[in-house]
Amino acid sequence: MISENFSWTGSIHLKHDSTVYDLHNDYDFIKFSYDVEKRLIVLEWRKGKYDWVKSELPTTLLLSLFNVEHFGFQPRSSERSFNEDDCLSSFGYLSDDEWCEGQFWVDGDPDDSWHWSLEFESGAELIVSAESAFVKVEP
Repeated sequence: MISENFSWTGSIHLKHDSTVYDLHNDYDFIKFSYDVEKRLIVLEWRKGKYDWVKSELPTTLLLSLFNVEHFGFQPRSSERSFNEDDCLSSFGYLSDDEWCEGQFWVDGDPDDSWHWSLEFESGAELIVSAESAFVKVEP
């Protein structure tokens, strides 16, 4: 997948321009939408209302994935609190290869055949691969 204007710098950090956004501590995941006809997924994070979150951070981050090739969802754990649904636990990759037993992280360029995996504190997981991805930052 081509990340057009951003990169992942770690399992919870998204870098856009020269700014690194902490999607675990500073932002709450609020929704995703999937347009089947357009093969478009949009993931949306909103700045958290916590004492440690810097006021100058933008309000909303939108991550759009174009020409979706694979979309999967693993359900949340019924034993976890619903307030954990909005907290990204980790970003990583999944592979269909036998050696892969769960989400992993790599430094450097990922293989194009790997899926993106976004795990949340509730145990829910979004699994997606697409042709390209683009971040939009809204003040």
